Amino acid sequence: MTIWPGPVAPMLASRATGPFDSPDHWFEIKWDGIRCLAFVETGRVRLQSRNLLDITARYPGMTALGRHLRGHHRAVLDGELLGFRDGRPSFQATIRADGAAVLMAFDLLHLDGEDLLHLPIEDRRAAMEKAFALGGELICAAPVLGRGRAYYSAAVGQGLEGVVAKRLGSPYRPGARTRDWLKIAHRRTLDCVVCGLTAGAVPA
Repeated sequence: MTIWPGPVAPMLASRATGPFDSPDHWFEIKWDGIRCLAFVETGRVRLQSRNLLDITARYPGMTALGRHLRGHHRAVLDGELLGFRDGRPSFQATIRADGAAVLMAFDLLHLDGEDLLHLPIEDRRAAMEKAFALGGELICAAPVLGRGRAYYSAAVGQGLEGVVAKRLGSPYRPGARTRDWLKIAHRRTLDCVVCGLTAGAVPA
């Protein structure tokens, strides 16, 4: 399967019942941003949303992603576009057409004519960190191995959405929602009473 130049349906996470520890998974932050596949060349960049729309024009700052390639010609990154408000990730700031954003990259699908989809997630991440110089509009957060419960608690304590668990050794499956990726989101609840009146129910 050749994925350049796309479009490519991103791999999706299934829902987990709650946080867990596992030596077979690493854990990443579940960011409150916009899922994005970035088709990067040294001279141009195209951004694709989760539903396969071209969103390049909305984020002109991302056109500089090509400068981060280390001696390579083209690549496809998977990640999350993040805007910030008061120093914290903000979905509202991300969707603003004129808002500055960064790409939190977490996977590399293609590099210089070679699809990497079949490789284990660890090898794809290592290839991404080797192929790109991180910084500026391109960032990458290191995953945490095994300690999902503590990482989830720390993420929620910082006001973040939760974490995503990714099975070590797993390939990338475009468009599939599998158990290889599990999202553990913090659910905010509110106790309330819903009431109403029907015709004739009000006493005279």
